[in-house]
Amino acid sequence: MELSLRKASSIFWIIPALGFSFRATDADYDFDTDDDSATDVAGYVVDAAFRTNLSERSGSVYLDHAAVEGRVDHRLRFDRTTQKEDTVAKFGPSSSDLITQVVTYRLQVAADGESTQDSDQLFSLLVERREDENRDGEGTRENNSIALEYRGWLTDNASMQAGLRRDDNSAFINETTWNLSGSYFVGKGTRVHASAGRSVVNPEFFTSSSNPDLIPEKNIGYDIGIETPFPAKSGTLDFTYFNEKLEDKIFFETPTSVTALNAPSNSNRQGIELSVFLKPVELLELTLNYTLTDATNSDGEIEIRRPRNEIGINTTWRLPNGATTLSGDLRYVRGLYDQKFWEDGDPREKLPNFTVVNLLASHSLTDHIDLTARITNAFDEDYQEVWGYATRGRAGYVGVRASW
Repeated sequence: MELSLRKASSIFWIIPALGFSFRATDADYDFDTDDDSATDVAGYVVDAAFRTNLSERSGSVYLDHAAVEGRVDHRLRFDRTTQKEDTVAKFGPSSSDLITQVVTYRLQVAADGESTQDSDQLFSLLVERREDENRDGEGTRENNSIALEYRGWLTDNASMQAGLRRDDNSAFINETTWNLSGSYFVGKGTRVHASAGRSVVNPEFFTSSSNPDLIPEKNIGYDIGIETPFPAKSGTLDFTYFNEKLEDKIFFETPTSVTALNAPSNSNRQGIELSVFLKPVELLELTLNYTLTDATNSDGEIEIRRPRNEIGINTTWRLPNGATTLSGDLRYVRGLYDQKFWEDGDPREKLPNFTVVNLLASHSLTDHIDLTARITNAFDEDYQEVWGYATRGRAGYVGVRASW
């Protein structure tokens, strides 16, 4: 829900816009467990009377204020989330009671005389304070951050984005993260693009409580690619190479391990992405994505649960009546590995290849009401992405979507 009070009152400032949202979620679900004495994949996952009760409440409120004819924009926002979870599992009952509060102030300034919405030279400042509290005795974490960002066109053909962020963390070492990206049009619509960055992910309360010496994960990576249009502007072809290095990866040695560890050395990922977009006729759009990934863990072995080959195809057809849309997507996975934890040595083995097709249709009954229908796994493919854990078979959904 959003309440907007924005309107122009002079050429120098605009009355603020106030917005808020609230979401309540309650869930009660059962889950299975694994059998350490299993002799094959069919007996590894077994039914169990394990269950979780989850209650989550989240809300936010923000205040926007645009000044100097929209060339300066201020946003102040407050978010709060509470999550209570009670679980009965293999090693007995457990509970968590988490509270997260975030206060954010963002300033945006357009340096080219345009509004912040239309600017080609935009500078941003972010100041943030985050508090995470675990009421089950694991304490409170505080994180104060400041970030700067620039987005703009350097010439008519070259654009750039650059960001820098500093985090002052009460529970872990302070970190500096950054990102840089750019693109350049070399002629006739062909564009060269590249990006690089460094990110940090802190351990969750559960993982850090199991190992006080646990440190955050760090990831640094880059990509470079080229995008070129097809003749008659009927689509585009984009080819990208990517390379990433994950430091201090957090993992559990087995599914039943309760102590999280940092990997002793880096995990590496590299590969290529191919994306094709086609619009052969006005009302039909086709998208093809292919990803080839070479991923290894800190031991130099194949990284589990990361497909080596993945193909995605999406088709969208808008009927001439303008009210009906039909679409479908296909996902093909080949070269996906996982560990067989019920066998001695937890060997890595390749899962069978699989193809999943989903179908979707929507029809606008009025300007504000849409009727939707969806079929997932339309051909009822029997497949696994993790050894022993079944995936959902064919399912159908019908719904109504309203907007105002």
